[in-house]
Order: sequence, then structure tokens, then C-alpha cells
Amino acid sequence: NRVFDLSGVYRVEKAFGNRCVPFVIPKGEGAAFSGVTSVLADGSAGDEVEAFKLKIIELAVEADEKLMEKYLEDGSIPAEQVMGVVQNAILAGTLTPIFCLAAEKDLGVEELMQGIASWGPTPLQIKRKVKIGDADGVLAGSEAAPLCAHVFKVVSDPHVGKICYLRIFCGKIESKQSYFVSGTEKAERFAQLLLPQGAKREEIADAVAGDIVGVTKIENLHLGNTVYAQGQEARFAPLPFPKPMSGYAVQPKARGDEQKISVNIHRLVEEDPGVKQVYEANPRWWGGKPGVDRIEAKLVPNAWRENH
Repeated sequence: NRVFDLSGVYRVEKAFGNRCVPFVIPKGEGAAFSGVTSVLADGSAGDEVEAFKLKIIELAVEADEKLMEKYLEDGSIPAEQVMGVVQNAILAGTLTPIFCLAAEKDLGVEELMQGIASWGPTPLQIKRKVKIGDADGVLAGSEAAPLCAHVFKVVSDPHVGKICYLRIFCGKIESKQSYFVSGTEKAERFAQLLLPQGAKREEIADAVAGDIVGVTKIENLHLGNTVYAQGQEARFAPLPFPKPMSGYAVQPKARGDEQKISVNIHRLVEEDPGVKQVYEANPRWWGGKPGVDRIEAKLVPNAWRENH
């Protein structure tokens, strides 16, 4: 698939830098796509495969001075030594893998998951930019440190209600315990922790750094909030969202519908802060700043019909 090998890779490089390299290449093209071949696997051949393999080696050894010296002296590096420094290179930002797959056909998925398991940095290795008071700071992953988690997604479930998804960056969270929430800086009781498994959610007793959990029935918890334990000073900065580009006007059809509309719009706004709500008492007026992004203008009504 030369679209992936050449044009697609060049577009990725243009957008994200020339340190992005394919770790797999596709077998077949379009409807004939039948799987992927690992660039680093023994026996992989072809000019493009060799070119990608050489680039992976050159970028990977940049993360290890001794290996870089050996590479410059000998002109080559054994594959097993390269594999050993790929994770450090990804963590250092000298190398970014590119994988191709077709999820619906389950092609290339296993290779992606193996790549993440083999070379993806662990949560304890990653440092995050945070705010500590008014100053910029860094949060290092640690299971021993006080809890620090970030609300990165909010959904409205027709059966469960509002579900806030947290990614835990350090420490441990336990069900039936109380933790503080940024903004109000007040303690809230986390009665239930849910482990998302596709469309299903399993109740669990606790979770640690690197885990993603869902929590329910906490009205004062919102998208972008930091959940933290006593003694944790780190707070995550507000998430950036695109400015609205277009809008919709919504009017109730019958008496009493206004409250229903208001509740459902509030849910949509809570799930996606890119959606802005403006109330105008005069039904003949529609103007001013637009309310939602152009893409959202199509998606929001569908989401409303399906979920609300």
C-alpha cells in the first residue's frame, strides 16, 4: 500500500515531525488489505522496509549514548539491542511509531497491542505538566504518592446517569472513600468505581496509577477536574477546546417542553464544552455568536435523539 508507505507517512511527518516511522507496513491495498508485516521482524525484506528499519535504528540509538557510539564505530547494531532501547527512545521523544490496522476486520490490531505492551512507556515513567499553586510543575508517576487523577471524559448514560471517567496518574483510589475535587476543593465520596470494558462496566474495589475508571452520582465532578487526596498539591490545567463556528436555534413545540430541552442541553454541554448554550427569551431573535462547531452541528442533534 504505497499510499500508507509514502504519501501517508509524509503527511504524518509534516504534521508531527520526521521522527515518526512505520513499525509495520500493510499487506495489500484497499479491499485487498489482509494484514501487516513488522519492519523489525527477521526476514522482512524490500527497499522501503530496509529504509524504515534503518531510520528506526538511527532514531532509537539517539536515546542511548553508548549504543550511539557503537553504531557510529561499527556501522550496524544487532536487532535485539535496538529493541531494548526503543522504549527509551519513545519516552525521550526521539522516536514515534506509526501502526496501520483495520479494526473492524481485526487486522493489525494484535501488532499494535504488542507494540504498546513491548515499547509503550509505563504510567510510572511518564511525567505530566501540572500546576502547583500558581507555578508550573511536573507530576511524576508513583503508586506511593497521594492520589492525583484527571477527569478526561463525561458521558450521560440513559440508565446510570452521568459517568465521569478518570485517568489515574499517581497514587491509588478506593471505592467508598472520600477525595477532594479541584474547583470546589471539597471532599466528595466515591461510592463506586467502574472499570470500562468496551460497552460494559465492571465494578471494582480500587485502581492505581495507569488505570482508567468511571465514577457516578457525583454532581460536583466535571470534565477537566482534578481528583486528589490529602497532601497532593498538583492540579491539571483546564483542557483547551475549539471555539464554536456555527449554531442552532431550538424552540419548544409545546408548553412544558422548555424544561426538558434545558435539561438535555445541559447534559450535552457537560459532555462536550465545545458546545455552548445561549438562552434568548425572544423567539423571533436569532443571531450573535454561533453556538457549536460545524461538525458538532450535525453530531449534536443525532446524539440528542439517541441518548436523550
